[in-house]
Amino acid sequence: IEGPKSPEEFLTILQKVVEESAPVLLAARLDEEERRNTRRLREEQDAAYRAALEADQ
Repeated sequence: IEGPKSPEEFLTILQKVVEESAPVLLAARLDEEERRNTRRLREEQDAAYRAALEADQ
């Protein structure tokens, strides 16, 4: 953004940037959610495995 801008022009520019960034932000959020779900599943599986080992002893 170069030169002086009115508040309306600046707001329009910001809205455009937000709209253009929305797909990238959504993809990043979905990736993070998938990582959290994978980590949670792994932790649950590890806990179940440890419980099974303890039960076998």
